[in-house]
Amino acid sequence: MKKNFLNLLKNSKDLTSLVHLTKKYYFLYKRRSIVKKYLKKSKPYYGLHLGCGNNILKGWLNTDLFPRREVIYVDITKKIPFADCIFDYVLAEHTIEHIEYSEASKLLKEIFRVLKNGGVARIATPSLDKYLKVYINNHDEFENRICETMTNDWIRSGFYRAADYISPKDDKDKSFFLNDIFMNYEHKFIYNEQTLIKLFKIAGFSKIQTCTPGSSVYKELDKIETHIDDINSYLTLTVEGVKI
Repeated sequence: MKKNFLNLLKNSKDLTSLVHLTKKYYFLYKRRSIVKKYLKKSKPYYGLHLGCGNNILKGWLNTDLFPRREVIYVDITKKIPFADCIFDYVLAEHTIEHIEYSEASKLLKEIFRVLKNGGVARIATPSLDKYLKVYINNHDEFENRICETMTNDWIRSGFYRAADYISPKDDKDKSFFLNDIFMNYEHKFIYNEQTLIKLFKIAGFSKIQTCTPGSSVYKELDKIETHIDDINSYLTLTVEGVKI
């Protein structure tokens, strides 16, 4: 690692790149001690949280592409840097849609690998089925409110790439709402239920089931997610699978 770091420093073209590289390798160095400390302690369960964002779960090993003091660096497009069969639970909430489909397929296999026998994986992601339902259905008051709220809060505000397709005020055209989930937020692939369940099956999971967002029959996975308001919950697809 030290040799790679020195080579990258030599090739760094500007101060910003240098700072980024230094931070990355610092957290890679820290990761070893944090993981060792986490796994060394006796716990009722061991949980791996992938792409945690700001949702820092107590008692879990929280990981993200952007590490901080309580969060270790893990790039989910690469091999997960943990040994086989060490976690009881793995959670990825609104994370898998940010990587390519081929990368997601590999990720599910990696999650299966690091889970213990009997371990549970839980994936929550935007639901293509629900977005299409909201787009097509013009007669449901709640779904119309979803479209209006999402358009006002995320598109007309010009959030990130939405600045390129801000819809006119009071325009009821739902195409902006539907396009936003594909074009914005660095999304790469939006799943329907069939496609996500297929990834679980390919990875080797059993007892695969869709779940209510924010709710699980496993107490360790129950009420630990953040996309649980009425709109986000409605637009989220959540699937669990067991390694047997």
